[in-house]
Amino acid sequence: MAYREEYREPLIPDWAPKAYLWVAILGGLVYLLLNQVSPGAGLLPLVKVTGILMLAFYAAFSRAPILTLALLLSAGGDFALEVSPPQLEWGIMLFGAAHLVYAAIFARFILRDGLRRDGVILAIALIAFGGAMAWWLAPATGAITTPVMAYLAVIVLMAVSAAFVKGPRLILAGALLFLISDTILAARLFRELHVVAGLDWGAFAIWTTYFAAQLCLAMGIVRNSKKIEPLPEELA
Repeated sequence: MAYREEYREPLIPDWAPKAYLWVAILGGLVYLLLNQVSPGAGLLPLVKVTGILMLAFYAAFSRAPILTLALLLSAGGDFALEVSPPQLEWGIMLFGAAHLVYAAIFARFILRDGLRRDGVILAIALIAFGGAMAWWLAPATGAITTPVMAYLAVIVLMAVSAAFVKGPRLILAGALLFLISDTILAARLFRELHVVAGLDWGAFAIWTTYFAAQLCLAMGIVRNSKKIEPLPEELA
């Protein structure tokens, strides 16, 4: 059976996912810099999605197709919010879909590994936070109250699901960072909390927490996805 040895080289080399991960981090840093130096520049929407698209390649090369879908939806949401004028409803819809995909991934982990029992207190706190945010935001959301409230419910669902996952703490960190990022974004969009002392702190905080969230989720999900049952000997 020696003739089969030549086919044991993996189709995807081990270095490929890591390479895309580092390119994604570089892309995120480039957007952060450009957005502070020249906000509103014409190419910023494309620069913004580059980092998330590279994370999607990282997921794809790590054999995590559902995670890839979540990241592609997120990239679409990024583009919708960055174009001029911003397509807010499209952004809400695409990110909402991404959160539902993330929640489905977490549900799969929970079905495989069981519930993390110490997630109950955090889940209750997250639900309470979601209720407080709905009360605070609803009067200021006008004609898009319904999609905003639906999105809030979905992202809280995603974070609550992450709280119950038995796996790398990167997953929970990513979910909480996503919630923090979107809370700051909502404060900017609906409560007009923008520039303080000449620094657009909101844009800086939103992007750093958001990109860190996607990075943590991608790495955590990939690591947890590798916790699978070994193949039978005849299939190995």
